[in-house]
Amino acid sequence: MKSKTPTKAESARMEIIKSQVGCIATYSEHGGYTPCEIHHLLDTGRRRGHAFTIGLTYEHHQGKNGIHKAKKAFRDNYGTDDSLLALTNERIAACRLNTIGGSA
Repeated sequence: MKSKTPTKAESARMEIIKSQVGCIATYSEHGGYTPCEIHHLLDTGRRRGHAFTIGLTYEHHQGKNGIHKAKKAFRDNYGTDDSLLALTNERIAACRLNTIGGSA
């Protein structure tokens, strides 16, 4: 069973997403950083865990064309959960490398 409370590493991951990576859907279209909320990716309707998170703007997350209300259209426009997770993970690694003394 997955823990409901994030580990230190998972909390750090989500903080990097919120503070440096931003909305991955907006990034995939336009580049750059846009403030975001954390979205937990699902597997058969259940959260996959805190390590499976991406950043999305409110509109991409909860809005009428967002992942929660228009799943198919959202994925058609921005990619699969796994492709968005992979892009998020690449951006996290780049942020960590750009931090003085950081490592991927």
